Amino acid sequence: MADDIGVFRPTRAQKRYMVGGKFIGRRLALFADEKTLAQLASLGAIQCTTRETASVLGVSHDTLMEFFNDCPEARALYEDGKERGRVSLRRKQMAVALSGNPTMLIWTGKQYLGQADKAEVAATLSLEALVLGGMASETAKDEAERMIEENDRVSGATA
Repeated sequence: MADDIGVFRPTRAQKRYMVGGKFIGRRLALFADEKTLAQLASLGAIQCTTRETASVLGVSHDTLMEFFNDCPEARALYEDGKERGRVSLRRKQMAVALSGNPTMLIWTGKQYLGQADKAEVAATLSLEALVLGGMASETAKDEAERMIEENDRVSGATA
């Protein structure tokens, strides 16, 4: 019996989760050690979701959320990492846009300057198309003529 002191002997239930004397599966807890906190900041920086972060750390999502509640410093590092990641991405996007990339210039203008694609409505309705399309009643013809005149008026005003 003296030889058993300090030796870990897994229960039958625990043995089901062991391979080669090591536990497999998810850990049951997280600890606020230097390695875990650094991983949280890094995972935040690459915009990992909390579910992805839990998976990388080898714990359940509930365990990670509980850890964040118990250790506000860990949550703060994770959120700080996310913010730093966004800043890095924004910096890279601006560099690409300012290098003259037309797609990024357009996208950046829309995001930061409120620019938008101009939705020009080019009505190509013709009375003949409406009649051929089955709108042969007098009311439909009158409506089609009104729409064509309105389109011509708007097109003339912006040209």
